[in-house]
Amino acid sequence: EDSAELLHAKGRLEAFDSTVSQLEEALRCKEEERLVALERERLMSVKYKELDIFKLDVIARELKALDNELQLQGSAAKSVQRDASKLRNYDELQ
Repeated sequence: EDSAELLHAKGRLEAFDSTVSQLEEALRCKEEERLVALERERLMSVKYKELDIFKLDVIARELKALDNELQLQGSAAKSVQRDASKLRNYDELQ
């Protein structure tokens, strides 16, 4: 009877060991998948940061062009204002 119980216990122990081995292997696979996913996420993050920097660079160039255009318009407006002042002064002299 003890011998039968011992054999039965050994069989259960082997089954548990097998289950533990399977679970450890599954855990290793999941950990590898997790690491691959983390690396993929890191690469995507770098790519999106590069895209954001590119977009900001394009926006900065467009804003600079607009700023230059506004400066030219401002200079033209000041010139017209000076000319109008000269005409007003000329009219007063007449």
